[in-house]
Amino acid sequence: MPGAVWSNEAYFSAEPPGPQTPSWVSCPHGHPQWPQGSERPSRPRAQAAVRLIREDDRKPGGMRRLKTRAEFLAVARGRRASRGGLVVQAAKTGLEDIGVGFTVTKKSGNAPERSRIKRRLRAAVLACADGFRTQHDYVVIGRRDVLSAPFPLLVSNLQGLIVRVHGSARNQRPDTHAHG
Repeated sequence: MPGAVWSNEAYFSAEPPGPQTPSWVSCPHGHPQWPQGSERPSRPRAQAAVRLIREDDRKPGGMRRLKTRAEFLAVARGRRASRGGLVVQAAKTGLEDIGVGFTVTKKSGNAPERSRIKRRLRAAVLACADGFRTQHDYVVIGRRDVLSAPFPLLVSNLQGLIVRVHGSARNQRPDTHAHG
């Protein structure tokens, strides 16, 4: 069409829309079947948080958690002992408390399996808490065998490794070993 002006108005209907469902407006006292006002039960609310996160990184048993790569590398330069799917590394530190870290490699399984290994290692460490020495940091490395090992065997292996890592220097890396 010559001389025609195109606009969006041509695409809108000029007829008024048909009947629509009325908008929902609640009655003044809310839903008629729900208890309201004085009969309404109090709503459960979350309790105020009371120190969900400790001020320091101590775990049950007075142990500090190793978190940084530098802490793990410092312990790797210390002594090491292994048995039954477990490896324990220990190094003397200047701190008065016990530091514990956990390592499980991806070779050990998928994420849920690695998480289960770490949970079992944490439980075993708590069971052996009396064997750890103050002024030392420890790294416990878990292998796949930890999943199928009976828990009492896991605890006894860990106790033996703690004794071995502090025992004679025979067949173990010395504390002064440095990675180049």
